[in-house]
Amino acid sequence: MGIRSRLPHCAAATSTRFQLRPRPVATLLQFMLVAWLTQAVRSDWNCKAVKPCSMAYASAIDTITPAADVPYCRVLSNYNICVSSIPPRSCRGDLNYHSTRSIIRDFMINYNCTYILEQDRLRSLATTARPTVAPVPPVQEGTISSPEAEEGGHLQPKVTPPPSVERPFFGRCEYQGNKTYRHCGLFGDPHLRTFNDQFQTCRIAGAWPLIYNEYLAVQVTNVPLVHGSGATATNKLSIIIKDHDECAERKLYQAQSGNLPAYFVDGTQEAGYGHSVLIADIVPGEHVEIHIKYIATVIVIRQQGAYLQFAIRMPEDLIHGINGEDDTQLCVRGCPLRERIDYKDFMQDFLTEKSQRQSSVDQCRDANVINDYLDSCVFDLLTTGDQNFTKAAQHAMMDLNRLHPKASVILKNRTSVFENEELYNLVTTKSGACGSGRTNCLLRLQLVLCLFVLLLVRQTTTCVT
Repeated sequence: MGIRSRLPHCAAATSTRFQLRPRPVATLLQFMLVAWLTQAVRSDWNCKAVKPCSMAYASAIDTITPAADVPYCRVLSNYNICVSSIPPRSCRGDLNYHSTRSIIRDFMINYNCTYILEQDRLRSLATTARPTVAPVPPVQEGTISSPEAEEGGHLQPKVTPPPSVERPFFGRCEYQGNKTYRHCGLFGDPHLRTFNDQFQTCRIAGAWPLIYNEYLAVQVTNVPLVHGSGATATNKLSIIIKDHDECAERKLYQAQSGNLPAYFVDGTQEAGYGHSVLIADIVPGEHVEIHIKYIATVIVIRQQGAYLQFAIRMPEDLIHGINGEDDTQLCVRGCPLRERIDYKDFMQDFLTEKSQRQSSVDQCRDANVINDYLDSCVFDLLTTGDQNFTKAAQHAMMDLNRLHPKASVILKNRTSVFENEELYNLVTTKSGACGSGRTNCLLRLQLVLCLFVLLLVRQTTTCVT
């Protein structure tokens, strides 16, 4: 079945009639996109505005062959405009939406559509302005046509300086801006420290963007933990480094549970002039770092047990929100209120034995974590029992000390669990209204039921006599 098959036929791609043959990379990507669109049309999305965009694209490629030409690039551009017009907030946790946007960008790059459409626009302008002159010869990249260059009835190309010459902010792939830095980290159940030093514990199941600006895009995917507490943990991470003159070409890094590679998806470990983008394999399978010299940024990715954690140091001047209320960057805006977990409310409803609570506190203190990292460590141990979350809190605090310029000011050396004394008592001495634990609660409930039955029997006997 060819790539131009109609969408309903594409939905049957898993049938026995389908034969997978070797295809060029671009064709395989095209097939993946159409398959993804099929899933989007057949599923009941929360992000419903993507569906008509996808159906329009799928219908358009029925009549044209995907190629590096004007007709296909126009279809792809219209699809990109349609999806980009959807408010990000309405599709915040929708993995299909974010993946669709990424695939469209890949197609635009693979088919060189930005350049092709720009040259088509220039040719149209020249033809409209001078309908009587001979056809305009193909304009080469890095050139423009102008009336001053006209000679012999033909428009001659006039060479212009390449875009890379005009770089007022960067000098030869060295960061020249204000060297005041900010830190963001995500780890554990998960716990988030934003660029503004807000510390939050969140649910945020599904795909969420941590950072999205003109240099960098970071997205995490979180899955619910099996114990049913509502907490989640990160099992996938994607980082896109965007094109920037000679200092960087577009690179994609992906990690998931059980696979922490020390290279980009294309197999490379560096890019740009003077290795301005570089991946360092610090501890194979456990600790990888990406250094981006031209924006003075360091990214730390760790795997701890079955889950991933993330930390970044980035210049303050390069961090900003986008689209006002539609900004969904967790590192910039934090978790939405409805996605946050309040320690106190959670602990009041979470019953554990006193010995277990005290053991969790002791283990986290032995790990030498303090402040919010001590709180998160105790919370994670109580809710999961997974010792790897203790190490995750340990490493997150190490990353804070290394990457945050004011770490010594932020960390107050607090070793009591939770700032709220009432909550501390809940964790260390009691659990809600049940005294020493679940056993007492059950005994009290049995006693109340027995009294109720005795009263009922007595009332029944009185009525009979």
